[in-house]
Amino acid sequence: MRHFGFRSSFFVLMRDYFRVCLALCGVAHGARWMRWCLEGKAFIFKRRNMFPVMGQWQLLLSMAVSTRSSSSLVQFSWGPFFSACSDINGMRCRVCKDNAKFQLIRTMVVGTSNYSYCEHLSEQMGIAAEAHNVKILGSGTENIVLAHGFGTDQSVWKHFVPYLVDDYRVILYDNMGAGTTNPDYFDFERHSSLEGYASDLLAILEELQLESCIFVGHSVSAMIGAIASISRPDLFTKLIFIGASPRYLNDVDYYGGFEQEDLNQLFDAMAANYKAWCYGFAPLAVGGDMDSVAVQEFSRTLFNMRPDIALIVSRTIFQSDMRQILNYVSVPCHIIQAEKDMAVPVMISEYLHQHLSAESIVEVMATDGHLPQLSSPDIVMPVLLKHIHLDIEARR
Repeated sequence: MRHFGFRSSFFVLMRDYFRVCLALCGVAHGARWMRWCLEGKAFIFKRRNMFPVMGQWQLLLSMAVSTRSSSSLVQFSWGPFFSACSDINGMRCRVCKDNAKFQLIRTMVVGTSNYSYCEHLSEQMGIAAEAHNVKILGSGTENIVLAHGFGTDQSVWKHFVPYLVDDYRVILYDNMGAGTTNPDYFDFERHSSLEGYASDLLAILEELQLESCIFVGHSVSAMIGAIASISRPDLFTKLIFIGASPRYLNDVDYYGGFEQEDLNQLFDAMAANYKAWCYGFAPLAVGGDMDSVAVQEFSRTLFNMRPDIALIVSRTIFQSDMRQILNYVSVPCHIIQAEKDMAVPVMISEYLHQHLSAESIVEVMATDGHLPQLSSPDIVMPVLLKHIHLDIEARR
């Protein structure tokens, strides 16, 4: 199809939609809709490769508009793959409203989750859910969010989900940069800090319209959850940390486990030969040999990451220092730590316990490695269930 013909057809199609919006929404909202459509047209022509499965013309023909009232949501469906929503009073996406530059564009890029057993929450899925591969399992009334650490994805919780779905609504998602996410959505600026990941988490929870949840964060996701809880403590009933560290670098009067030279060598090795680095790092992190199922599983998810993204993510994590935020956490924290962990010394759990402003409790498990949920699920599962059921009072 030639571009001038496509553009002419586009305006005919938009004219018809504009007339419908005039009838249903009035002049003001009809004009806003038309302006948004034109923004969408410009974006589609600029980034045609964003829609490899469906042609541009198919996208436009599949666009369905449902309007309710001037204060309701307008829903745009781009075939079975894309959808987004915005408040038609302000034409403002609830998820990306903090970044005005991309308000109109991002609502057209991603949409509803492709997998869900929870009909109620799946109806709420949209932009963030699609980008982070959100899956909702179980039908309980209480929500549990499981968040993975570096080099893994939501599959790291596969041993735990069967024990939770009967009593809880389990929400799984992938941190941006994981091998299962679309690398085109990785923002090298936004995701150069843990605050960016915390914003992603809050966007997911807001999009799903959760009132509260139990948050289980492994490794870096523990600090991501802590940051998010400072901004929205009402969304979290408790934080459960597994292998958490506020800082990986040694400092004066602080032992994080790594010197800067150690990290520089790690980054250099990743940049030089990522695959070889994965083969060496996986058994060290898991605490086993290459033949073990846990090491092979961790190697698989490490390999799935795009090397340049993996390097940026690892720098962000290992160079982070979240010690200063601990005093602002008000949600009760359950700190679960492996006895032998090459990435997080066991003394870090006590440091967290002493410096968190919230009430906290520590349990050290007789496990080896930084990924006990892979290497020792039979030990971790009872401990995790105990802390899910255990309540400690929030410090006012």
